[in-house]
Amino acid sequence: YTLSLHDALPICQLVFAPKDVKICKGDSVTWVINKAGPHNVVFDVDAIPSGVNQEAISMDDVIGDEGDSFTMKFDVAGSYAYYCEPHRSANMNGKLTVA
Repeated sequence: YTLSLHDALPICQLVFAPKDVKICKGDSVTWVINKAGPHNVVFDVDAIPSGVNQEAISMDDVIGDEGDSFTMKFDVAGSYAYYCEPHRSANMNGKLTVA
């Protein structure tokens, strides 16, 4: 399933909320901006399951308007660390666990 917008992961100023999320294998996650960006979702190549293509699951670009979103489906179980590249130094990061 895909998380509905009201249950999606809002990008709140310089934090992902909630910061830690657990889903089942095959589920999709939607990140939604609720404050102007630029923001993106980039997965840490050193903190994703072996064999997962970091570039394929990360955003290619940044999004900046309230209501913009990014959705990705996760088929490999494991722990995924991610961050907002423009705000990584501000500790804008999160963790996704796929069971």
